[in-house]
Amino acid sequence: MDKLHFFLVTHNILSDSGGLTIAAFNQSKLFLDNGHKVTVTTFDYQPNYQSIFQELTDMGRIYPSLEHLNKFEYYRNQNTLPDSKPTAALYEEEANEDVAFFYDSDNNRYCFVDGTLKKVKTYSDARLTAVRYFEFGNQPYLEVNFNKQGFVDRKVWFNQDGHPIQESFYTNDDFCYSTRHFKKKGVSGEFYLFNRKDEKVYAFKGAKAFDRHWLNELAANNAANQTKPIFIAHGQNCGTKVAAINPDHALRFFTVHSNHLEAPYTSGSHVQSKYKPVFENRQSLDGLVVLTEKQKRDILADFPGEDNIYVIPNPLSVPELYNEARNPLKVIMVTRLEKEKRLDEALHVFSLVVKQLPEATLSIFGKGIEEENLRNLIKQLKLENNVFLEGYSSNIPKEFQKASISMLTSDFEGLPLAGIESLMNGTPIVSYNFNYGASDIIKNGITGYIIEDNDKQKMAEKIIYLLESPGVVAEMSKISRENMIEKYTGDVVYSKWTNVLKSHVTIQV
Repeated sequence: MDKLHFFLVTHNILSDSGGLTIAAFNQSKLFLDNGHKVTVTTFDYQPNYQSIFQELTDMGRIYPSLEHLNKFEYYRNQNTLPDSKPTAALYEEEANEDVAFFYDSDNNRYCFVDGTLKKVKTYSDARLTAVRYFEFGNQPYLEVNFNKQGFVDRKVWFNQDGHPIQESFYTNDDFCYSTRHFKKKGVSGEFYLFNRKDEKVYAFKGAKAFDRHWLNELAANNAANQTKPIFIAHGQNCGTKVAAINPDHALRFFTVHSNHLEAPYTSGSHVQSKYKPVFENRQSLDGLVVLTEKQKRDILADFPGEDNIYVIPNPLSVPELYNEARNPLKVIMVTRLEKEKRLDEALHVFSLVVKQLPEATLSIFGKGIEEENLRNLIKQLKLENNVFLEGYSSNIPKEFQKASISMLTSDFEGLPLAGIESLMNGTPIVSYNFNYGASDIIKNGITGYIIEDNDKQKMAEKIIYLLESPGVVAEMSKISRENMIEKYTGDVVYSKWTNVLKSHVTIQV
């Protein structure tokens, strides 16, 4: 295929981001491996992206050749003059500090003048990262943030209730290139972009309009020099922004990473509210990408006649085999700790398992808002010696290879990436039969077991059977890995993208 430029559009990226971001990273490797240029884009204000991407590179999650563009960094760099001097030092020693009293706590330094809190300085590794200024009553009215180079990056003004009223962003030479106003109680309002070169002001009704403007600018700049760039949205909030790109400048795709339907998550249900905007704009896209044939069938049943729905699963690299001795009584789950993953269901199932196998253990890798509730349930079920919330791991393949089997108890999925990873690492799965993906990745009785939803007793029985049958697990393990390599490795997935793109642009394969 001719060299193309892919833009993978995400809202934000963290060093410990989960499934959707991992899928985007794997997709970036797929296109880079085949000689294309790949840029991942983010919309959020995050002054530490350089460190985040370095950490991701060091962990092998991304290639060094992956480019990253952040909306705020992009416009800051466009408006920055050369030879700027850091400004953080100006905030280290300010007026009245010679008569101030200081109180240090953790990474914060509190400054009092005449008994009144005037400001709080925040440090990270001895570097000043923020200064917050206060009026009487300990109410903040201004916060100044600094980037790692010591420049003022952002200023936020607050009202008497502590809600932001204005947020301004600065270049390294202290030029304000963008400002956001807030409505009541900190609700985001208008955005303004100030262009230093042409001395123009661009006004946007909100952050989404600003995001759309930026993507259109990227598309227009790149379309002028080559074949149309290809924008692929990852995350429902990015879908309508990509759909709004001028079709003369880019090809636009949206990947549906999860089940798009409301409960009971089957054909005929309403489209989930978070997916409604992009589904209402689906005909503005060049393609709606889903991960399974079943989801495509369900979409066509509800929206007959659509001709731009494509089935392309997320790619996975073949993991290294670490020759770990599998613990025959260990079960693993890799998942966000969120309600739709139904980890409470998994704990109730496992409480049945340990009644028969008291030495069995369940390790759950991931983070999320349900962590405290899960810890309480672990105590309630007296599973403290059997179930462990492990947090984040930088080497999930190795963790899978230490376990005998894995579990999936989700309400819904698009195609469970953790399930594919489990099987790719030779770890069979016992899973509920949710939409979508359980039946796509698991061969029932061959690479694991698919259990009818909510049948805790049956799931516990299959887990116990496999934990007591290491020979069966070993045979399933071999078949699991071979089956996933046949279906989800780079060459297989890349050929599907090639077929789709050939129908939209004239390219050389």
